[in-house]
Amino acid sequence: MERQNIQEQIKFMRKQRGLTQQDLAEVAGISLRTIQRVEKGTEEISGFSLKQISQVLEIPLEQLIMPNVNQISIDKDQTGSIKGLYLSSLLLFVNPLLGLLVPAIIGSTKQNKSDFYKKELRKMITAHALALFF
Repeated sequence: MERQNIQEQIKFMRKQRGLTQQDLAEVAGISLRTIQRVEKGTEEISGFSLKQISQVLEIPLEQLIMPNVNQISIDKDQTGSIKGLYLSSLLLFVNPLLGLLVPAIIGSTKQNKSDFYKKELRKMITAHALALFF
């Protein structure tokens, strides 16, 4: 069971405990359809569902997660964070000052900023400051 993915581990432990998918769903407080999709691998497991399933099956979360760490994608160029910055800048339409301040605060408090992130932040703040000035 060392190299099993999360879906296989959940299915194996469920069967080992003599539970049907319906039993697991009821005790875990999640839908049967979610259990079916998780075991087939057609749905990503939410943190809540994973926690509930691990508690019912008495599997430590670390045992489920750690062997599968290589399956986790990391946003190396921080495009998700940059999109968040640009979305927060839409506050410009609600209040021009908020459109400048919120992205500046988010950008200044973010840890581990890439050079690309810093460049986009400077570009956005400059554009909003100029728009606010004129």
